[in-house]
Amino acid sequence: MVNMCCAPGCKQGYKSTPKDPSVTFHTFPKKDSILSDSRICSLHFLHSDFVTASEDPTRNIGRTLQKRYGLILACFLYFLLIELLLISRRLKDGVIPSKWPNLPTYLSSKRQLPRPTQAATTSKRSVLINERQEALRKELSMKESVKTAQELYHKLTSETLPSGFTLLQLPKVSLVKMVSTENGMDISLSLEVDEDLSFQMYHRHSLLEKSLVSHCMTSIKKIRSITEALNIAAYLGSRDQLPDKEMFEDIRARLERYINSAELEEVHYSKLSFIFEQMNLLFKPRSGRRYSPGLLSSCLMWQNINSGLYEQLHSSNAMSLPSPRYLRSIACSVTVEAGLSSSTIRYLQSRIQDLCTREKNVTLIIDEVYSAQRIEFVRGKFLGNENNQATKTVLTFMIKSAGGKYMDVVALVPVVKLTAELLFNQYTRIMKTLWEIDFTVVALSVDNHTVNRRFYTQFLCEDNLQTWIPHPHDSSKRVHLLIDSVHNFKNIYNCFQRKDYLECPNIFFPDSPSLRPNFAHIREVHKIESTFKVRLAHKLSLKVLNPTSIEKTNVKLADATFHESTIGALKFYSKDKPAFLETAEFAEFVRNYWNVVNIKTPQEWQKSGLRGLTDETFLATKHTSLALADLIEYVLEDDNFVYVLPSMFQSDPIEKRFGWYRQLSGGNYFISVRQILEVEKKIRVLSLVKYSNMEFSRVKELLSEDQVFENMETKWMPSDLESITTEGECNALYFVAGFIAYSITKKISVIRFEAKSDEEKVELGRFTKIMSRGGLSTPSDMTILTCVHAYSLLYFISTHDDEKVCLLRSSNPRATFTGTFVEKMFDSMEVVIKTMLNSQCEKGHKWGGHLKKICQIIFNVSSKNLVAQINDEIHDQSRKRAANKLNLKERKIAKLLSKA
Repeated sequence: MVNMCCAPGCKQGYKSTPKDPSVTFHTFPKKDSILSDSRICSLHFLHSDFVTASEDPTRNIGRTLQKRYGLILACFLYFLLIELLLISRRLKDGVIPSKWPNLPTYLSSKRQLPRPTQAATTSKRSVLINERQEALRKELSMKESVKTAQELYHKLTSETLPSGFTLLQLPKVSLVKMVSTENGMDISLSLEVDEDLSFQMYHRHSLLEKSLVSHCMTSIKKIRSITEALNIAAYLGSRDQLPDKEMFEDIRARLERYINSAELEEVHYSKLSFIFEQMNLLFKPRSGRRYSPGLLSSCLMWQNINSGLYEQLHSSNAMSLPSPRYLRSIACSVTVEAGLSSSTIRYLQSRIQDLCTREKNVTLIIDEVYSAQRIEFVRGKFLGNENNQATKTVLTFMIKSAGGKYMDVVALVPVVKLTAELLFNQYTRIMKTLWEIDFTVVALSVDNHTVNRRFYTQFLCEDNLQTWIPHPHDSSKRVHLLIDSVHNFKNIYNCFQRKDYLECPNIFFPDSPSLRPNFAHIREVHKIESTFKVRLAHKLSLKVLNPTSIEKTNVKLADATFHESTIGALKFYSKDKPAFLETAEFAEFVRNYWNVVNIKTPQEWQKSGLRGLTDETFLATKHTSLALADLIEYVLEDDNFVYVLPSMFQSDPIEKRFGWYRQLSGGNYFISVRQILEVEKKIRVLSLVKYSNMEFSRVKELLSEDQVFENMETKWMPSDLESITTEGECNALYFVAGFIAYSITKKISVIRFEAKSDEEKVELGRFTKIMSRGGLSTPSDMTILTCVHAYSLLYFISTHDDEKVCLLRSSNPRATFTGTFVEKMFDSMEVVIKTMLNSQCEKGHKWGGHLKKICQIIFNVSSKNLVAQINDEIHDQSRKRAANKLNLKERKIAKLLSKA
């Protein structure tokens, strides 16, 4: 059936049907043996089912023909070949006959194309959807992405900005929100974009953390698209008012940046670091706090100094501090053992890592500290025990950097009796350990004890004391042998005080006779000024002149003996007593030395006479028991009481308060009245603030001192100046007047009168000239005269017992004295005083306005010396009582011996 149509009812190709040149015959698409010889004509296909135009199947033929036949011939052959190829049309792949004129019409309806199989399953359709979405996303990203700030600006110009925001191009691309304030327009919010697309956000000129908008961005550091910029601006606009916590975080972040960037001094850095750590701990729960090592170490020291005060600080919640229990647990985990322990070696090895080479050169200081003769059992160890004996002292070895501030205790060795051999054994071991750790000992420092001298002489210097020895582990290095200068300073004082006078060669003039400094000269200076209210040698006291054995170890007594004021007083009084000058020269030499080295049924039992309580104690116990029973019965009759606690009537609260006084006064048992008052004031302020929620201004007003003082009655008149009779007292007063003049002239200018002769001024200024190094002020005549009058009144009151008692009993003696002096001066009818009070300077200040300040200073200086005098008398009385007890004991011994 070749070239004969096999379609039902179609007669194309048959002999009975004329041939039509436009009709072509085609094979079936499927290659089937049954249909291999069958054909179907083109009348059963649509025109669109045929390929009638060239799809350039010979796209490479033109180049081949050009190379072989030339350009013109190649063009002719090419188009001829194309026409030949398109003479016979062909069917498209996959077409199906759709025109059946001899069959029912529904068979010739338009055929639906077959469903594509590339998304036939759910998984394939999901993949296609994701691919289309990703393509859309990339297309949108390409439209919104920006690479420069200017590109961002141009794209934002066509976008709708968040409410209230304005787009700026200069000085940098910014989105800002303006608000109206009392001082004009201000920027409330701003988003500023740099050229590299990094950005900063500000709220009320406060820099915000970028982490706040991390949910709006793909990169926390830079803006990548216009959408991100708009989202950030919208977020800022929605949070126009920052929450309190975020505001706190902003302040904390600013402080952190300041600490890390600013060049701060150590003292400022430590304070700011403490504040920053407290801010970090503020909103954290107690269980989640992590304290820095610096804070923990400081808290351990605070608790060790005064545990009660630390507990008060911790419970007040004024600071975020570790609990006392936690600190105790930390302290228990740290051990410091006697001797040179392995833990000490590890500690020193850790500490040396922070030191430079210069700081590794150290001085080994050896000294003893007296300890209580007591053995203690702590955590399974017996402390204070050596050879079944309680130790008396602890031998301490400390290293101090010779080129820095570093210092550490190396070993603590409890001893019963110190010997040179024991000292040498410990020294040898410690020197070896320090050398292995990399410390270089350059000097030894000990006091002038006999054992220390024997240690130096016999064990280090081979019986010939030297200033240095070779280092035991490196002969090229030296170890210098020192005797502590502080101990030397105290020993000089003790020798001088004990031996009264010394024989000293004159080192400045060797041919001159030797000096004979005498401690009696210092005693005599103190005696001369014992009644003065203003003293030249104001450091001297009976404690300095007659110290006890324990007081001799106080370096302050030596400092007072060789003080500049004592030297100046000796020189001043040497005018009448030339022997004082030698003592002054010796004291000045010692002082210069120190300044150089110091560059720091009851009734029957009661009558029985048996052993028991005393009558007084028994009576108090009986009375208290009966009274307490009656008290409880009485209180329970009140409807407001359901029960009674007997302990509420005990004296525990006041004893607790006494304990609080002592704790807040440095742990001293014997505390002064001033300390009690100061502590009570602080307790009251704390109670008002904590329990009454009272403002401090109200507390200050509530606890302020009443400023109502009454002047006292006195018979003194301004003309009574005969009391100042000694030259030394006048010079001391002149010296104080110079200070008063200096303090007044710092604020205002005062007028000066020349009332005294030059000779008188020279005589009064002798002590000032001795003490001056070029910076002391010379008082005016009015200042001197006012000081003399004030001193005269004070002297008059102190010599009249009734007026003295009246002054001391007043609520504020200084205010009473000052008011009385000012009143007396203004009531005086003397022409000189009236003229002085009415004198004015160029600025219009009257001299009468300075009387109060001058009088207050005179009273302060004189009262200080008065208190020192009273304390000297108390000290002297206690010494007399001790001497009387000793004499009484001697008399008893003598009496017993006589009877024997």
